[in-house]
Amino acid sequence: MGYSVIDVDVFTPLILPAELEGTNYFELHAGEIAGPQRCWIPGSLCVRDSGFDFMCECFHAASTDFDYFEFVRFGPKEVDLLISEIQKFETDLLGSKSREVLFSRYASIYGTTIWKEVPEKAIAGPLLSLLAAVRNYAQGAINSGKPLWVLGM
Repeated sequence: MGYSVIDVDVFTPLILPAELEGTNYFELHAGEIAGPQRCWIPGSLCVRDSGFDFMCECFHAASTDFDYFEFVRFGPKEVDLLISEIQKFETDLLGSKSREVLFSRYASIYGTTIWKEVPEKAIAGPLLSLLAAVRNYAQGAINSGKPLWVLGM
């Protein structure tokens, strides 16, 4: 199994529950959730797991409670840290689109070789767009005084 250039759509965030197929998403939700297993909530921002893998370490750096497979509540402090980590990553990417920088916050059981057929420039633009979408969504949570739930796989 490996990715090709056509697979960079994994960096496209999804907002409408009707766009989702399967369970391979991370859901970011600004506000409280109705219960521990509630997901695909209208107004959430969903990111395919393969795209999320590229920013996974930003979430780990922002919250010691973050778990890839759990639902985790990020309060204001964690959201601020998350935004800061994403901004650092964006700055690094704007400075260099090397594979080292592209995969610097990457965490996946498949490793980076799954992306070996995809050129750096094919990943960089869509990844930067995804990072901006996640950062803006997290900032919206802060601006509205809401927590950010990260609903893992």
